[in-house]
Amino acid sequence: MIQYYHTFCSALVFIGVFVSIGSVIGRLKAVLFTGVMLFSVFAGADAWGQAAAKEESGEGIDAVLLLDSSGSMLLTDPLRLRDEGAKLFVEFLKSDDRLGVVEFSDGAKVVRPLGPISSDDRANVAQLISQIKTVGKYTDLLAPLEVAESLFAGSSRQGARKILIMLSDGKMEPDPKSGNADDLTNRLLNTEIPNLKAKEIQVYTLSFSDLADGELLSQIAAGTGGVHRFAPSADKIHSEFAELFVAAKKPQMLPISSKGFRIDADVQEATFYINRQGEPGITVISPGGVRVTSESKSDGIKWFKGSEFDVITIEAPEAGQWEIVGLPKNEGFATLLTSLKLVTTWPSAINAGNPTRLEVRLYEAKKPIILPQMTGVVTYAFDITPTDKVSEPIMRAQLSDDGGDQDLVAKDGVYSALVEIEDPGEYRLRVLADGPTFSRYQQQPFRVKPRLVTLESFKERAGYLRAFAPKSAEKPPQPEPEFEDEEEEFFRLRLSSEVIGSKKQQIKLVATGPAEDRYVLPLTRVEELVYVASAEALPRDDKYELKGSFEAEGKRRDRLFGESKVLEFERLPRKGRKAVEVVVVEKKQEQSVPLSPVWGMLLWLLVISGANVGLCLIGLSVLSKAQENIGDVAVVDLEPIDSIMAGLMVLEKKLQVVDIDLEDPIFTATTAVPLLSRKKAPEAKADAETAVAAGAAAGEVVSDDASSEDTLQEEAKDEAQDEAVEATEVEAETEEAETEEEGDAAESGLEEDSVAEESSDDIEEEAEPE
Repeated sequence: MIQYYHTFCSALVFIGVFVSIGSVIGRLKAVLFTGVMLFSVFAGADAWGQAAAKEESGEGIDAVLLLDSSGSMLLTDPLRLRDEGAKLFVEFLKSDDRLGVVEFSDGAKVVRPLGPISSDDRANVAQLISQIKTVGKYTDLLAPLEVAESLFAGSSRQGARKILIMLSDGKMEPDPKSGNADDLTNRLLNTEIPNLKAKEIQVYTLSFSDLADGELLSQIAAGTGGVHRFAPSADKIHSEFAELFVAAKKPQMLPISSKGFRIDADVQEATFYINRQGEPGITVISPGGVRVTSESKSDGIKWFKGSEFDVITIEAPEAGQWEIVGLPKNEGFATLLTSLKLVTTWPSAINAGNPTRLEVRLYEAKKPIILPQMTGVVTYAFDITPTDKVSEPIMRAQLSDDGGDQDLVAKDGVYSALVEIEDPGEYRLRVLADGPTFSRYQQQPFRVKPRLVTLESFKERAGYLRAFAPKSAEKPPQPEPEFEDEEEEFFRLRLSSEVIGSKKQQIKLVATGPAEDRYVLPLTRVEELVYVASAEALPRDDKYELKGSFEAEGKRRDRLFGESKVLEFERLPRKGRKAVEVVVVEKKQEQSVPLSPVWGMLLWLLVISGANVGLCLIGLSVLSKAQENIGDVAVVDLEPIDSIMAGLMVLEKKLQVVDIDLEDPIFTATTAVPLLSRKKAPEAKADAETAVAAGAAAGEVVSDDASSEDTLQEEAKDEAQDEAVEATEVEAETEEAETEEEGDAAESGLEEDSVAEESSDDIEEEAEPE
């Protein structure tokens, strides 16, 4: 999706790691190793981009047509218009596609094995389709899927998408010898569809007429990631086949209007589909004025004329504006073979109410185009139209690449929009990229499934939930109603059947009060997919907004998430109501706007990489200077000084004392004298001078030459020992003087205020600096 952003981040990580390693293994090795790793990163990203482009642009499909040959077709399609729809699908296929054909009624039979399709093969395939007889008495929808699965198993092709196109006008009515309808339907839904999905085989279904089991065919398509279409009458089959081809192949397209269309010089081949709607014929006029009709004989032009439509393929079409004469309405499109491709990322099914991101970008050959200067020059737009009812587009908008709410990363070539649809049903997405010299167009049918979670309020007698309350004491107790017959209000949270079989389910009902405090209400399960909470569990009488949510791990370990619509509710005062505790989720707080996670991660990577680069450069500089001067530096072997070691041992013993005495002489350093010392100023000065002398003696040991080293160490040792003796004597004298002062004060009976004042004056004199 945004693979080059991830590539950039990965590159930063590799740069930071391997430049740091460079300080140890040497500059040259680090540069070479980093270069190799960066090449691997970008090569891998390019390969990923090519694979994504190929998958999303629909190149190289293996398609098998599954055609219903039951006798009911004689009634629903007496003119065999379905054959033209199948032939239309064949005309759309290119040289890199393969095709197989299977007919089915009582059972299934291979009409054409899966194989390449060329210009000469098209006529043979059309003849084979026309020869399929409609004489079957039954309809078995499981048999053709099993046969088609075996075709793929015997002729797999790496990189090609596997597609099944199934057309039927019937229901599951198998031959009794094969089994009953219910058993085969269960096998189809519970065994065959999971098998097809696991093998990445998508089934696109077309239900023809009201006799068809549209619901079952729709389930087959949805279960495999395909699309279902409905043709009410035979004359609509060809247009629905065109829709299925577009959905399955995802070709590059041009919209056709009354003004014609524009082809750029990058197009190698163009195939036009034109729905004539009963018109006798059309004429195509090239930019140079050459007129082409179905009767024209020209090299590089192939024309297939059906009863309702035309398909024209032109090799190396002339660049410029083409015109179409006789087009009744804007009913047609041109599929293009070109190196400039429009790639759309959009699922075949979404849930109602869930915002889904639509992403569109251009590819040149296999590589994505990232041209920030093109922003504003090329217009990207989309619309969404319901297809299961007559309707105008329900949504029209442009896509953006500005890094805002609708887009992830600014100017990365990916144009995005967030799409949210409330009503379930069948829809069609159309995307257009329009530039100064080119246009690209894609359309894709998709389905909107019901919400995973729906929420409603209802009334029931008091004590309704007590019948469903679990015996475990872990659940909060339900309030005891004063009157059993009195009605209370409840909230019903209903889950979609889509969540059946999911794991690690988290189901919540959150109420938000006027102060934006949020509370989780206790839920009671009353049915398999239904949970209920009582309005009595709200903390107080007030207005609330309630929303249900569901989160789980799907069968393929994908994330399932859905939210209900917001339900506005007001709890009114009621006599005899008892308070019930609920879990407070969040209280409203003023918070600063957090940095976007994407930019935060990018900033973090930049800081880490920059720090690594800086540390590496500093380390290399220091190592280089050290290597240059290592011959001029004499390394001195320092031996421990006994006085210093003795002092450290004294300090260690002092630190082991739980109550530290601030009167202790250990706190007589010059920086602590004004705050902690109780000794006389001259004594503090003497101690300070002694400490300075000891430090100077230690410094001289390092700076003098080796010949006088032993003498200096002995002198420093003697001086330190003398200092220790003097400090001990001073300490003893100080304690004796303080004892005498306290005895005199007690004998003279001085008042406490006077003693305190005199002691304060002494402390100020002692603390006065030199």
